[in-house]
Amino acid sequence: MKEKDLKVYAMMRHNDFRRDYDKFYMESRRTTDWGNLMEDIENKVTFLNQFVCRIPRRPELFRELRRKLEETSEYFKAIRVFTLQNINFNHSVIINDEDISLERAIKRIHRSLSDVGYKFRSVAATKYMHMTCPDLLIMVDAVVGKYLIKERKIAKKFSSAEGYIEALKYYKREIEDLINDVIKTKDENRESALVYIKNIDKSTVRSIPRLIDKHFKGKGSPIKGN
Repeated sequence: MKEKDLKVYAMMRHNDFRRDYDKFYMESRRTTDWGNLMEDIENKVTFLNQFVCRIPRRPELFRELRRKLEETSEYFKAIRVFTLQNINFNHSVIINDEDISLERAIKRIHRSLSDVGYKFRSVAATKYMHMTCPDLLIMVDAVVGKYLIKERKIAKKFSSAEGYIEALKYYKREIEDLINDVIKTKDENRESALVYIKNIDKSTVRSIPRLIDKHFKGKGSPIKGN
């Protein structure tokens, strides 16, 4: 997309959203230890519930989530060094002695976390994935999914690993178009264009995938000014 087409809505109650999502997002990015996969898990679940995932705070949920995170820890380690604008999904990495593409690694994480149970399904999984890798992975929900399918931007639902990858690749194309547009219209180089884009909306805490997600969330929501 071009910068002039980018609409980033304030995801707060005063703009007809159900909750102060921008506030919760910024607070969690800055105060919760998302950089450490196995730490601060109860606070991470609190964040997911602030985003209306309705996950029960039960000991068995936390045990199973920890097990799934341990199971996927090497996959997270392999992918988190990439950003969505620079990733090559076909690039191969060695994980647990297996030669695997980055696309397959992301699918493995998605399938594993979507199978935690106790209402911790694909929507909660992708929010957890984004917060762990905010420069690479995206959050997804029904509003964004329905909008993108309606507009024929994607074909598959986000609930599947294949649909999630399809959405990631679409977001990547939109980000590349935005970068090229900023380079052209602002007379920037690629590095300075990225800095500019990261600072368009402070509530994203410099996450470009979150910036694009907010654009589509706003486009798909019946809010003021849409």
